[in-house]
Amino acid sequence: LLRSYPKSYHRTEARYWAGRTAEKLKQYTRATKYYQQVVKDGHNSYFGMLSRKALKRLKHARPKHEISIEKTEFKPLDWEKNVRFNTQTGKRHFQKSVMLERLGLTTLAAHEMAYAVSKDAKSQTQYLELARLYARSGLYHELVRLMQSRFWHWILQGDDSLPSEFWRLAYPLSYPRLVRQASMRHGIDPALVLSLMFAESAFDPEAFSSAGAIGLMQLMPATGARLARIEGLAILSEQEYFRPHINIALGTRYLRDLSELFKRQLPPVIASYNAGEQRVSTWWNAERHQRDVARFISNIPYKETWRYVQKVLWYRREYHRIYGKKTSDSGK
Repeated sequence: LLRSYPKSYHRTEARYWAGRTAEKLKQYTRATKYYQQVVKDGHNSYFGMLSRKALKRLKHARPKHEISIEKTEFKPLDWEKNVRFNTQTGKRHFQKSVMLERLGLTTLAAHEMAYAVSKDAKSQTQYLELARLYARSGLYHELVRLMQSRFWHWILQGDDSLPSEFWRLAYPLSYPRLVRQASMRHGIDPALVLSLMFAESAFDPEAFSSAGAIGLMQLMPATGARLARIEGLAILSEQEYFRPHINIALGTRYLRDLSELFKRQLPPVIASYNAGEQRVSTWWNAERHQRDVARFISNIPYKETWRYVQKVLWYRREYHRIYGKKTSDSGK
């Protein structure tokens, strides 16, 4: 597969499983080579994380075997906070942005800043200042779109040597008060709620899928109506599912039900949010290696679902790394 399709989306996964196979066959040098390549391709990716764990496992189990966990190199990031604009149009709209923010009109200020950047040098410093303004304005969807489009290299390859502010911009505590309230009410990890919301809608409250899923947590109207009855919420029309407080409350309630169904085993909980609990129950109950999370996920027959589960687990790990316990304290 790697030789025939070197640019395939599956190449990283193929290298990881080649490493697992070599490790099982006690071909430790070959396993190390595969794992190191996965880490090089994506230090923070789902398989990058699994490969870093595998390298540590090999190093611990084989102390006499030379196994190095090489630090991934990434491009320098210009973290100059004094943003500058060079064109007259850029300067004018930047000044408008500053004045609008001082007046408390943060959404308009963000739009002016975005226009100023588009008419100027489009430098890292300008985009980072725009990201900060999106964060201050609560425009989380625009924030993560900007970070993933302009700073993907550092999100994928960066480490704790990058400023903590960078990571908070890449993984924002979106709708903190609503997430905290819903998570506490239903006993769900707020990092899981944020990660699922990130994967489902990229924090876009107006998201609407071709299948009819609505809002931040992509609720299907039938599921929303059933959960609303349980929660005692009066839903007058499907348009109400676009409202963040309703969407987050019902989406988190659904996570609670799935968590109880699967005894808080995250892989089937996340998969069933995407593919439905009946279908995932069949997969989970047929899986002979439930403790091997990577194996269960790779055996999911739906491409969309196995990619989705990997993404949510990746995001959740990053939220815990960046915020620790503070994830659950957000919005206080």
